[in-house]
Amino acid sequence: MTSTLKSIGTLLLVVSLIYVIGNYIGILEKRNPDLQNLATKVMLSTVVVDITTIDPTMERLAQASGQTGSGSGFFVKVDDEHAWIVTNHHVIESYKKYPLHLKINILVANRPWTYVAELVGSDRMSDLAVLKIKKKDMETGWKALEWADKDSYLEGERVLTIGHGLNLQWTVTTGIISALDRIQFQPLQFMIQHDAVINQGNSGGPLVNYSGKLVGVNSLILSPTTVVPGGRKGWDGISLAIAGWQAERAVNDIINTGKVVYPRFDGFKIINPTIEEAQHVHKIMGERHRSYAKISDMDETKEAYKNGMRNDDIMIAVDGEEVWGLLHFIKVIMRHQPGDVVTITLLRGTEQIDVDFTLLVFPQDTLIPKEDKRIKVIPAPK
Repeated sequence: MTSTLKSIGTLLLVVSLIYVIGNYIGILEKRNPDLQNLATKVMLSTVVVDITTIDPTMERLAQASGQTGSGSGFFVKVDDEHAWIVTNHHVIESYKKYPLHLKINILVANRPWTYVAELVGSDRMSDLAVLKIKKKDMETGWKALEWADKDSYLEGERVLTIGHGLNLQWTVTTGIISALDRIQFQPLQFMIQHDAVINQGNSGGPLVNYSGKLVGVNSLILSPTTVVPGGRKGWDGISLAIAGWQAERAVNDIINTGKVVYPRFDGFKIINPTIEEAQHVHKIMGERHRSYAKISDMDETKEAYKNGMRNDDIMIAVDGEEVWGLLHFIKVIMRHQPGDVVTITLLRGTEQIDVDFTLLVFPQDTLIPKEDKRIKVIPAPK
């Protein structure tokens, strides 16, 4: 009996050691990944998006007028016959204006020829577009990049990107996520700030974590002073990518329907509470609770009021996800589709109240406001 117990104890000890060592190795691999293999994997899924004229004799004129240009893209879906590619809307915007005069050429890392792409759809709100190409020789080496979980990336996480900045194709750069939710209001985008080098030509390229999962789509550089030869804005330490969760939603909509439809709320406004109201929330919900969203300007003819929402209610959560203010509320809402019914949890005095609310369709003509010259964000490539 004693011998048996010793054997079981030894076995459990060995299993525990294997588990601990395995976890330790996994942590080391995440901290010190094989960047060469990671870069190769992402590189084979990254493409050059090149807008050219159909008539070669018109190429110089088209270039001079800004109709042609290039950017980056990546495979987001691959089947036996086709591949779907994500890039930025502003990369292919000239093609949308002149579809009879321009074409979209795609250059893939492991193929010497180009592919002419079909535009599946694009969305100016998210600055994203989806292209589609047909395989020429039943390629089997193409793989779609996968999206990281929407809540898995945080400040300080190391990232890698591959793109075609300043026409230097398949350039690999690395950095860290510097900040999340850098809001771009022209139009409304939730951006990830990172410090991997990108330049004009990097737009539409993938931003991946060290597991090779997509956390964003490169879109902008903030460059107030630096000018490189030729007069183009250069990288000045701040790179911006469309957050993966927003990009994934938009891309899936474009692939499925050809467009993106956004949800909106109606019948109330959200303002900041007073210090006293915030202290009351802390007293009821605990100091770690950060829900500072106050309901105001209720319209008594709308669904929210009829379902029980009132002025001065403090918004606590949407579908169980804690809300930290207006922008976070918008972020939570944007993860849904028009027609979805969400449950808004409110604090009224000391009582928590749940109110169901149906999201409406956001009119497309109101999504893109006029240019605000105070915002000094410069599109990276074109």
